[in-house]
Amino acid sequence: MKLEITQAGARMAGKELEKGVIIGIKGDAIPASLVNKAIEVKSGETAITNPADNPVQQPAGGGAEGYAVVDKGKGWFVVTHDGQHVTKSLRSDDIAGFAEMSDEDKAAFVDLHKADA
Repeated sequence: MKLEITQAGARMAGKELEKGVIIGIKGDAIPASLVNKAIEVKSGETAITNPADNPVQQPAGGGAEGYAVVDKGKGWFVVTHDGQHVTKSLRSDDIAGFAEMSDEDKAAFVDLHKADA
C-alpha cells in the first residue's frame, strides 16, 4: 500500500517523515504511528500537495511513473523510478527533502546513491 504523509511530525521507525513524501508499506492497514498523519494513495489517483503552495498536479506514488520513496521497513527506504529500485537502501535522514527536489536534483541524488548492479 502507498501512503502520502499529510501532517508534520509523522514518524516511522523512530525517524520523522516529511510532509508530502509518499511511502510504500507492507499490508493493507495504516500503521498506528501514521493514523491521521497519512492517507492511502491508490493507483491512478492524483496527489495534490497543498494547492496554495504548489498548484501543479503530479501523478501519485501509486502509479509507476517518476520518482518515489518506498519504505522497506525497519527504518530503511529506497528510491524508485518508474517502479524500479534505483538507489541502495537509505535511512530517512539520507532521503530527507527528496520529495521537494527538482527532477534534475533527484536524478543527481539517484546517481550519487545508485543501487549496486
